[in-house]
Amino acid sequence: MNETKEVEDFILILENLKNGLSEIVFEVVDKNDKKLTDLVRSQLSTGTEGTGKPIKPPYTPFTVKIKKAKAQEHRFVTLRDTGDFWASIDVEFDRSNESIQVIATDPKTNKLILKYGPNILEVSPENLRVFLKMVFTDIEQQFKKALL
Repeated sequence: MNETKEVEDFILILENLKNGLSEIVFEVVDKNDKKLTDLVRSQLSTGTEGTGKPIKPPYTPFTVKIKKAKAQEHRFVTLRDTGDFWASIDVEFDRSNESIQVIATDPKTNKLILKYGPNILEVSPENLRVFLKMVFTDIEQQFKKALL
């Protein structure tokens, strides 16, 4: 009889953990959102979008001239000129759909997405692995707290 109660209690703990799983992930990502957005900026700085492919189309010859004059990267597209777009990169949480998305709030964001594609703000699989390694301890600690 006592063993049945222990199993029931354990099942209840697991159900509560399952129900709180999304919130644990949201909390940890919210606490570490700068790390995630820095990884996206790092991708952009190498001319890479979320699929790991180069950002296309390349800069026009006119833009290359401007970039050279400003001593900015011109060999590949970084989407950094004034820095406003990069500075506007943030993380958005949608608890109703249980989703986390990297966004940019700069007024030219939609124009950049139309020209260069929706993957410019995606986290590459490699950077997602890096991020998960960065936050694993936090997630593990939150799970342990939830189990106690």
